[in-house]
Amino acid sequence: MALFLINVLSAQTEFSGFFDIYNSAQFEIEEYSGFQINQFELDISHSYKESLSLGTAIAFNPNMGQFELASAYLHYSIFNKAIMHPRRKEERNHTAIMIGKFDVPFGLDYLSLASPDRPTFYQPLPVEKSIGAWNDMGINIHVLADQLKGDFTIVNGFNEGVNLSAKIEYEIFQKLNMGISHASDFSSFKQRNNWANGISFLADIDIVQIKSEYIWARGLLHGEQDTLNANGTNHGFYIQALTELEPIIGLPYFVTARYGIWNSSKYYKEEKPGDRQDRFTFTIGYHICSECSVRSDIQSDQFGKNERSTQATIQLVVGF
Repeated sequence: MALFLINVLSAQTEFSGFFDIYNSAQFEIEEYSGFQINQFELDISHSYKESLSLGTAIAFNPNMGQFELASAYLHYSIFNKAIMHPRRKEERNHTAIMIGKFDVPFGLDYLSLASPDRPTFYQPLPVEKSIGAWNDMGINIHVLADQLKGDFTIVNGFNEGVNLSAKIEYEIFQKLNMGISHASDFSSFKQRNNWANGISFLADIDIVQIKSEYIWARGLLHGEQDTLNANGTNHGFYIQALTELEPIIGLPYFVTARYGIWNSSKYYKEEKPGDRQDRFTFTIGYHICSECSVRSDIQSDQFGKNERSTQATIQLVVGF
């Protein structure tokens, strides 16, 4: 009887996770990080019955040096009930409601917050500068129907009050998707504190994946309320190409190239002009196995016309 219960529970419960170790150097100031753990996460998904499942994750926060709750949500499928909410992208048609703590669906980058899903070490510049790694508490309703996916989300947001966000993604034709996103923070019915808009593009062309986002936002900086902002609107754009080289050279290498720009039009009390940042990223990686890879990453940031920062990173990513 006990063995039967163990088999049933194991069939309903999935354990997964990942971690990555890195070493980086910043050339201009000759600063070296040494070997560090960047991310460590343990994920548990459990299905109570065909329509109801839960997901939770414990993650290491390298900035705080401690473990914390990364996600904890209940997922209820209203239609097409045989669905367990996946850790990665949802692809099966269904309509569902999700309640708890989760990565907020805005644009494309929320699908790449986990290191196994990100072919580079850092986030794209416009995402980093605006919403950051947006994870929050609230309710999400999503509909996935063939070519169309829609998300409507209510979460705590970046300020005291509530954040309302929506995302619509449409598959124009096979392997080509476009999406629009919007999020607004409200402290009252008449007071909107900040907002962000996004347009995204994703295409899979043979062995090349191209993704791009344009984000413009007001009142947000690095995933937090920008208390210094004075009604300035910031604009950012990036384009990224990822190529799997194994079909060409017979070895499981992959290459990623990305260019991003962020232009801040905000003005502080000192009336300083807006600033511009350009970022070039190039990564070459090797798939050791399906869940394990090693990458070498070069990132160069140009601040205005004079200041430049270049950083090299070696990273080992392991999934399980």
